[in-house]
Amino acid sequence: MKKALRVLHIASDPVLLSHRKALLKHKGYEVVSVIGNSQAMDVLVTDHDFAFAVLDPEINPNHRSRLIAWLKVVHPKLSIPLLLDPASAEQLDLGT
Repeated sequence: MKKALRVLHIASDPVLLSHRKALLKHKGYEVVSVIGNSQAMDVLVTDHDFAFAVLDPEINPNHRSRLIAWLKVVHPKLSIPLLLDPASAEQLDLGT
């Protein structure tokens, strides 16, 4: 059986976090979801086994920019696909 790819899902809204987590799980991913930069950084300091990180578009642009800059330094090989807006998230084809 193929091992599910692990995804770090970073959101700012608990309701949307829950919805997107369910969507990613339905697509076959193992999902670790967190609210905000601090939780994301806490997870990534000790857990490096993610195929990619998904940042919700609702995250404050300044916070998102700081997190992406931090990720590029700490985890330069981690892919970060872009969700364009909440409505488009359900239409993303994440390769499963």
